Amino acid sequence: MVKFPDQLPIKEWVLPRISPLVYDGESNEWEDVKIEAYDPIATSTSEVLLKYIHGKKHQPTIKVKVITLDPVGTEVETKVLTCKIKKVTFSEYDWEKDDLANVEIILKVFSIITEENDN
Repeated sequence: MVKFPDQLPIKEWVLPRISPLVYDGESNEWEDVKIEAYDPIATSTSEVLLKYIHGKKHQPTIKVKVITLDPVGTEVETKVLTCKIKKVTFSEYDWEKDDLANVEIILKVFSIITEENDN
């Protein structure tokens, strides 16, 4: 599960996929993280992202949580990514298809820490 900060009110259920978190020891940096999101009509992911990035010359650093759940939905581990939005790709508009609209969010990751869970 992925949780964005309050200034980006993207619902967790619209985020079905996240790429692996990869650290490159040679460059001493984290690789970019790709998050795929559905773009529902109500509480549109595109609208939330457009409002957030509109008019910002430099994107501020944000904290995104990646939460691992056990089979019954209990939080097992939380990783906190200090990152910024590097790129947003909105799905194509094709009215001949019935496909869901999607948004791809690329995050530039600066650091990752593990947050203690209360379990």
